[in-house]
Formats: sequence, structure tokens, C-alpha cells
Amino acid sequence: MKVNVRMNLSHFLNKKFEEQVINKLEKIHKDSIKYYLTLWYEDGSVKSDDVKRFILDYEKRLHFKTNIKVGDDLGPNDFVWFDIIDAGNVNKTNRVRFQYTYNKEDGILDGLNEYHKCAKFCTSEKPPKRQKRNDNESSDYRKP
Repeated sequence: MKVNVRMNLSHFLNKKFEEQVINKLEKIHKDSIKYYLTLWYEDGSVKSDDVKRFILDYEKRLHFKTNIKVGDDLGPNDFVWFDIIDAGNVNKTNRVRFQYTYNKEDGILDGLNEYHKCAKFCTSEKPPKRQKRNDNESSDYRKP
């Protein structure tokens, strides 16, 4: 199963909780959850120097495939497994499996907690299912 998470970079870049977001992403990765990260921002909402600083500061800590793109548009072949998005930009596409909506920017942290729980549940080993049968040796349903 391809697990990916998508977030708005401009909602935590240069904010007091930026380090907490990165720490939470690392914690999720260390919990044996393999995932892809997509960060997006609206054109003009983030300075290129800030994006460059972000990449240089965190590239060694982000041990998973990370894409940074301009705009929140999804292409025809794009699928988002877990979308953490603010209420003003809720994407009304059917190419999102799970979506967490927040009102304040620091709600990204709550969204990451929900993503962690959901990804852990969906990617963990499940107990084997016992087959239910009614044709055991003692049944008489085959006899005339």
C-alpha cells in the first residue's frame, strides 16, 4: 500500500512550531511507517530563500521521499492517502482517501497525530482470520 501525506508548507514554514512538525514526521518514520511526503504552497506565499533554508536544514532528517511543489492542484494520476489541509482550502476531489481539516495553522500537529494513528493501524500486521465453516465432520447436511 502506498501511504503518502500532503501538507501546506506555508502553514508551518518559519513558524514557532516548525521544528515540532519535523520531529513528528521523524517519529512517524521511526515507527516503521514508510510513507511519501508532499509539501505544497501557493505561488508567492513563500520566499524561495525560505524554501532553500528549509531544504538545507532538514534534508538530512527527512529520510523519506519528499516532494515540494507550487499549488495544491492534483494531476489526473495523483492520489493522496492522507491530506492535512486548512478549512479554507478543502479539496473537493475524490482522489483523497483520508482528510484532516484544521482551522488554525498549528492544527497541522493534530493532523499529524491523526495521520500517525491511521497509518499505524492500516500498515500494521493483522491477526489471521479463521475461516468459518459449517461442513465439519459432524454435520448431516450432505446426507439425503
